[in-house]
Amino acid sequence: MKLMNKWLLSGVLLLMYLMAILYANRPMAGDLLSVTRAPTETATIVAVHPTENRWQVNLDLHMGSGPWSGVVLAGVFRPNELYDIMPRPGDRFAVEVRPVADNALPHVEAIHPERQSPLLLFMGLFAGALLLIGGKKGLRSLASLGFTLSSIFLLLVPLMVRGYPVIASTLLVVVLMTVTTVVIIGGSWPKMLTAILGTLIGVLFALGVSQVFSQMAHIHGLQREEASHILATTAITETQARDLFTSGILIASLGAVLDTAMSIASALEEIRATKSRISPVNLLRSGMNVGRDAMGTMSNTLILAFVGASLNLVILEATADTSLHRLLNDRYIAMEILRSISGSFGIVFSVPAVSFIGALLLGSTPKKVAASPKKNKGLV
Repeated sequence: MKLMNKWLLSGVLLLMYLMAILYANRPMAGDLLSVTRAPTETATIVAVHPTENRWQVNLDLHMGSGPWSGVVLAGVFRPNELYDIMPRPGDRFAVEVRPVADNALPHVEAIHPERQSPLLLFMGLFAGALLLIGGKKGLRSLASLGFTLSSIFLLLVPLMVRGYPVIASTLLVVVLMTVTTVVIIGGSWPKMLTAILGTLIGVLFALGVSQVFSQMAHIHGLQREEASHILATTAITETQARDLFTSGILIASLGAVLDTAMSIASALEEIRATKSRISPVNLLRSGMNVGRDAMGTMSNTLILAFVGASLNLVILEATADTSLHRLLNDRYIAMEILRSISGSFGIVFSVPAVSFIGALLLGSTPKKVAASPKKNKGLV
């Protein structure tokens, strides 16, 4: 009966998810999601012809995909000295193919080296390792990861592009990802409810502190280089674009907060299963002890992730002999500090939230229900 209830909940969530995706991607007049772009294909370089213009190289390209597959076409490559790899015969490049009026042959421009194949191989190896080592739990993790990615790219991004409120859209997707991830992982109802509520409380704390201190520090989404392009090519207004910074904080912090909440909830359920007479107060203390350990490691994870993503900027500021006063007033440094500490705030406040909720729900749960992890197989 309980397994049937979980399958029913899963079916309802899946139906709601599909309906939300269909709504977010429905055709609309002047739709920004259906803007026609030049097709991108794969080609192998046959020959390279340098020109007098250092910013252009002519190429002979053997098309490997698309309607011109198998045909050798002339094309161009416009390199950037800082980060582009100069093409050589035998290299595979991604190319844009644009039809030309009154011309049988299209205009072909090489964009960058073809990276799809190695990336797909890399992702395949990761999935294989996850399945090999994790078994059924690895399969559940893959399902959860697939759902998370589809929620962002098929639901959140279309909603934002069409001008829906950024924070509200992000919170909707955060709730959906949290509930679905916890249900996929499985467990007793008290454990799942504890993890879900604790995660959402932690994320809401991260939202609150990021909103307050980003306003105090005059930091918002319009200060990114890509903001002007977003305003020009989407229905996002200037006011909504300011919220993109906070939206990114919510998405980035969700994984760490959910990880912390689920770890504490699982530990509380296991303690309740082995010590049937433990009181809610002692269960709360146990949750806080577990959470304090997780708090330090997960906060480090968030901060190190943001520092790693901004390592070039950190090196640049360090070599410039910048004073601490100027460093803390730098816009980009301030953004990274707000990102990392806001997410860490979410982790910190999720610990007492999960411990308290878990003590209430699991502390009042009969032993036979609390011991369900050994019987429950989740959704896979």
